[in-house]
Amino acid sequence: MAKFLTTKADSTLTLLRIVLGIVIISHGALRVYQHEISGLGEFFSAHKIPQGLLAAWILTILQIIGGATFLFGRYVKPIGFIFAAGLVLNIYFVSGINGWSLIHAERTGLEYNVVLLTAFLSVALSKSSWT
Repeated sequence: MAKFLTTKADSTLTLLRIVLGIVIISHGALRVYQHEISGLGEFFSAHKIPQGLLAAWILTILQIIGGATFLFGRYVKPIGFIFAAGLVLNIYFVSGINGWSLIHAERTGLEYNVVLLTAFLSVALSKSSWT
């Protein structure tokens, strides 16, 4: 029974890396598909981020292209750290003010971002052979 519950770390991290890549790609692609980039740009501008619309486009492109390279196992460590840093900023400036858990269509609490942050750091800090 104990053997059934054990896995090779690389296999588990590979699955986590693939799922994270899909999640991040879909997050950015959905923003494009639903025409929400200008809304994100306005949100950024309202929070004193310069060039809010440009920042929204850069973030979206990073999520799609970075997510794809992450999914296919390229530049995993640097992209994992970049996404982790972005999540820290999101937690500090956006979702942290909402508390731990918040079920609402337009806002989120910390729980989802903490899980993603932990997952990205787990993959980025692993001793895996990804580049």
